[in-house]
Amino acid sequence: MMLSYTLKIVLSICKDTRGAAGLLMMRDRIDRAQAFELLRSSARSKRRPIAELAGELLKAAENLNAVGTTQQNPHRTKRRDA
Repeated sequence: MMLSYTLKIVLSICKDTRGAAGLLMMRDRIDRAQAFELLRSSARSKRRPIAELAGELLKAAENLNAVGTTQQNPHRTKRRDA
């Protein structure tokens, strides 16, 4: 039973790390190896676990996406009806 719980935690950590690397790949237009290195070096410089940093990155992206879907873009011009 303990092994099953541990496996679930490890898989969750891997999932978050892969997701965070994917976000970095899209944002910086880099490959997977570069994204993992960026995540690793950032976690190391902050003296934090990679999984913790990855989880926060995913949460921040989730929060940004939530804001983008509930508000209109203030920089968009309104169309005038002719």
